Amino acid sequence: MSDERQALRDSVRSFAERHVRPAAAKHDRDESYPAAIRRKAAEQGFVAPTVPTAFDGPGRDVRDAQLIAEELWRADPGIGTALISADAGTRLIDRYGTRQQKSRWLPRIAAGEAVSAITITEPDHGSDVASIETTARRDGSEWVLDGTKTWVTNGSVADVLVVLAKTNTGAGHAGISTFLVPSDRPGIETETLAGTLGLRAADFAAVEFDAVRVPATNLVGEVDDGFAQLLTFLAAGRATVAAEALGAASAVVERVGEQIAAEDCPPSHRSQPRGDACYLDLRSSVAAARSLTYRAGHALSERPGEARSERLANMAKLYASETAIDVVDRGLELCGPDTGSTGPSLEKYYRDLRATTIIEGTSESIRSAIARQLLEE
Repeated sequence: MSDERQALRDSVRSFAERHVRPAAAKHDRDESYPAAIRRKAAEQGFVAPTVPTAFDGPGRDVRDAQLIAEELWRADPGIGTALISADAGTRLIDRYGTRQQKSRWLPRIAAGEAVSAITITEPDHGSDVASIETTARRDGSEWVLDGTKTWVTNGSVADVLVVLAKTNTGAGHAGISTFLVPSDRPGIETETLAGTLGLRAADFAAVEFDAVRVPATNLVGEVDDGFAQLLTFLAAGRATVAAEALGAASAVVERVGEQIAAEDCPPSHRSQPRGDACYLDLRSSVAAARSLTYRAGHALSERPGEARSERLANMAKLYASETAIDVVDRGLELCGPDTGSTGPSLEKYYRDLRATTIIEGTSESIRSAIARQLLEE
């Protein structure tokens, strides 16, 4: 790791230890969105790290975004999710948006003054994006959107929604377009999804569009090009999820190590060789996940768009997320659910980590994607 990236890691870790970890339990208990912490993180350049400097962003690459994600999730996955996802869809806006679209939204999001959300999942359609039912029809100089999205991260706190909708209902993947929809447009209703298993500091919501009108200029890129646009950024998103899982798994291993050293695990486990052996296994698993995760980040930064880079990102997401769940599961067996008075407990990491095998593609869909990629070589 270069001196510059090590300095970035140290800076994020210091911020997270001061502002994120102490607030984790309260935001989890209250299921409250950490708006104030998000604004502080934005001041440090930790929100929307890949927004270009031309639009007042930090201008960082995927590797830097991974470092930030890892450290924030190490401190707390719930608040970490709220901070990392505050720029959802900005890569797509930057790549395909007009100058006006980028100038309106990217500087505000990077500054922490606005939040974005990308709406894909629907009540009856998850990983199968081609089957979405939300529609957008042209009416003169406007587009009219109808439909319902669910599990939208930032759905009820976002200022702008990046909406994928069908503009050609009979064309499958080829009939999807992308729109920028300010959240204050008439016809938008949101419902917060409370009582989630984990990540309770983040905002998840259902969003309903009832004849929502936006100017034709709010179309991102070309008509019917939305699915192709989305594919461009799936790999980077999955590499970031891998880093998130890695951060939480690292925190779990640190906590387990502290408990073993303090002889604060159940005697039946502490006094047997399996305790030390289990800890060694956990450390080794996390080390392997870190190697694959940052190998993927390097590939995406140096060779974006290459099939091999995308495959590495898929592999990293699959391996890191499933490894993290195994690590916290074994940590709970070894030390019990409540191991320490500061920061998130193992029980909380257990709840939070489950999402990493679902968001940005379920493990099952990722496995299928990797298999197809390998067979096509």
